[in-house]
Amino acid sequence: YFNAFRSTLNHPNIHAPEGYSKYIDPESWVDHHLLNVFLANLDAFSLSAYLFKDQNGRIEQGPLWDFDRTAESDDHQDDNPNRWGMGNSREFFGRSWFSLLFRDPGFWQLYIDRWQMWRDTVFSTENVERLLQQYEETLAEGASRAPFPELRPRTQSPYFNHQLDGTFAGEFNNLKRWIRERARFIENNFVSRAEVLLHGKVLGQTAGAIVHPATKLTLRPATQEFFD
Repeated sequence: YFNAFRSTLNHPNIHAPEGYSKYIDPESWVDHHLLNVFLANLDAFSLSAYLFKDQNGRIEQGPLWDFDRTAESDDHQDDNPNRWGMGNSREFFGRSWFSLLFRDPGFWQLYIDRWQMWRDTVFSTENVERLLQQYEETLAEGASRAPFPELRPRTQSPYFNHQLDGTFAGEFNNLKRWIRERARFIENNFVSRAEVLLHGKVLGQTAGAIVHPATKLTLRPATQEFFD
């Protein structure tokens, strides 16, 4: 099964009936990759990687785990949110089978589509910071009793201004800042969504919107900025 899947990557095409989509669930692979890239997981796609396959199902990525070296940890290879690779050849798009899947424009399109979909929901700044606030409140009592130096808040970091205040609240604020900057970096490297117009007005992203047959829609490309 794995050999048959690998053979499809010689000419990857997400729409081919006998292509890789027959053997893997592309959305699972994209979502797995996106979350690891979003948080700059240094171990992603080479260490701590798992797959599963339900009976009569396709290969899926997961479960997710091992996120200790992510999102501006004390490893320092993940300090900079404004680059794809994370030092020491930690290049997320050139590893294992993903290096071949990303040769397919269809896989790339699905990747961007899924990012934009999740960015409106679970990856939104509001949702991420709400989760972080919940984690901060849950950990607050135990944090004051951290018994080992490596578990205590930092006073400096290569990211941002090189200074932290030595508190857990400061660590969470630093993490929120890093994630906001990381999301902006990813968004700025992807083409924005085209606008859908109905009767000259932008339809937007209204969930459950119904467009009747024979309705005339207009697609307007997103505005792009070019620099000399």
